[in-house]
Amino acid sequence: MARISKSWFKDDTPGLIARKKVDWSVFETGCHIPVEYHEYFREANGGILPERGQSISVKLRLNEIDYDAVLTNVDRQGVAADTLQLRYQSNSVLRKQLLEVFYPSYDFIKEKRLRNENRGKKQDIIVPDNRTEYIEFYKTDFPLIYQLKLIKWRKAGSVQEESPHCDSLFLAEPFSRIFINREEALWAFEMIASAANLLGIDSPEDQRLAVTIRNKYMGLHINFGNWLLLGFYGPNKANRRLRLPLLEEKEQDSDIDNSYKFAQNQDEPAIASYLLPMEKPVDNIQHRYVGAMKHIASRFKEYNKSPYRKHHLEQIAGAIFDRELLMRLLTEGLYMQDELDESELATQDPLYITEEYSLEKLAADTETDPRELERWIKAIERKGQAILYGPPGTGKTFLAKALARHLIGGSDGLVDLVQFHPAYAYEDFIQGIRPQVDNEGILKYPVLPGRLLQFCQKARNRQGLCVLIIDEINRANLSRVFGELMYLLEYRDAEIPLASGGTFSLPRNVRIIGTMNTADRSIALVDFALRIRFAFIPLQPNYEVLRRYHTKTGLGVEGLIETLMKLNRRINDPNYVIGVSFFLRADLGEQLEDIWRMEIEPYIEEFFFDQPEKVEDFRWDKIREKVLS
Repeated sequence: MARISKSWFKDDTPGLIARKKVDWSVFETGCHIPVEYHEYFREANGGILPERGQSISVKLRLNEIDYDAVLTNVDRQGVAADTLQLRYQSNSVLRKQLLEVFYPSYDFIKEKRLRNENRGKKQDIIVPDNRTEYIEFYKTDFPLIYQLKLIKWRKAGSVQEESPHCDSLFLAEPFSRIFINREEALWAFEMIASAANLLGIDSPEDQRLAVTIRNKYMGLHINFGNWLLLGFYGPNKANRRLRLPLLEEKEQDSDIDNSYKFAQNQDEPAIASYLLPMEKPVDNIQHRYVGAMKHIASRFKEYNKSPYRKHHLEQIAGAIFDRELLMRLLTEGLYMQDELDESELATQDPLYITEEYSLEKLAADTETDPRELERWIKAIERKGQAILYGPPGTGKTFLAKALARHLIGGSDGLVDLVQFHPAYAYEDFIQGIRPQVDNEGILKYPVLPGRLLQFCQKARNRQGLCVLIIDEINRANLSRVFGELMYLLEYRDAEIPLASGGTFSLPRNVRIIGTMNTADRSIALVDFALRIRFAFIPLQPNYEVLRRYHTKTGLGVEGLIETLMKLNRRINDPNYVIGVSFFLRADLGEQLEDIWRMEIEPYIEEFFFDQPEKVEDFRWDKIREKVLS
């Protein structure tokens, strides 16, 4: 005959003491046992229950391991009935096991609790019946030892599945989320071991190797260098659950998914990452896989350390080379305190190749002589950093972005832009203390990386060039903002300690392009130490760019060009002349008067503040007929 309480159940199943519905107490201190179930536990204990205010030691058996627990009769003042509790809060290993198995209930309850806390509510969280999980307590041949059976919730069809705690096919977390059964898991690790052999990895200590868990614990990634090579995914990925690198053969790739290409030099074979069924690759795929792995082994032979090592799981890596450890991990599991933060990457996500941006295309888009561009590019490569400087309207930022696009074209490189200003500081660019409030409302002052350190971390995970554009570089106090970077700009292979702790080096694939408005601050005022570390590329108004641009729009600009040349001769200072980018607009015919009145006139009024008569010749009313002719 069945007996049911709020969260407990008892039927005639042989040996069953009781079944407990999983709630929050399971993950914290243990279980409160209702009065009507006390006799069932007394029977399982050989007639023993603790006296009021006393405790007795018991064992909870799971996966053939006995975990310590305590059966306590709490002395509650004013309550006549005994209060029996099964406590195991001091047994962290058992609690981790329960958390790994019952993570659906834990996630559901935790989310509801946080929501209630935010709303100021206090109420019990009840897991819906269609996703309930249970712990079953069974008698054993020995008093005070209870056999546990864990009944897990399965999303498909909302069907509960018994956890075969003694079964040789049992898979613990996180492997049970990734592999369908133990046989599949063993096959996967054999494949990983074979891959390690192809790559020349003979120890989990190899710093080029990084084993990580991703996709909410439903993906196992094998990284080598800064490439994700092998991936194994849970059943939510349907039948494409295996990721492998293969030599590209486009005519044979119609039936398989090419997720992304790896960044390669032109003289290297094309390799892409493919999603395949979780099974041994057919002969043709196997041939392409082995060929790709051999090239990858050669490519990363001298590589020092995978950027993903900070998320490396040493036990799983060790299981690749230790069969006994593997069998134990598959049975006992691995407690995952923190999954890799998805916001980091940049660090783990596949790196995509940018589109090629040829010198010819660069020259056409910027209306600049290819030979001049070649000189600039060589200067950037020689020094590692350059500054485009010139008066307003000469297209400095536009050119910086175009040059950066050319430099990273056809690779996995990246471009980022930061704008300096007078309040910009070392703490913003390198690292500094920033106040933060944690989840418990406590104010803390951690040292956090600035824009440069964040950029360099991303660059270390790439093979191609990475370009940081510093717009308006001369508007900040450069000696104060750059700090240790000043040394590294000259000695690029060096590593130096940072003022707030730790060390820093500038990755070899980082290039820096600054822009400097000479009307805001003359180049002569720039720190001499900075000047010798950058290549300086001057820009002046290029009237031919304006002429070619409006050849396409059909607007006549000869009168405008002649007026600009006359105005710039009047200014007579290369740091303050007016460039042509103000007028590179398809709708210039409609906007020209407003541009001149609201942008050009205020600028020359400021320049000739003590010679107002020189401005009068260039008022719109005076030049209108000329520029519109």
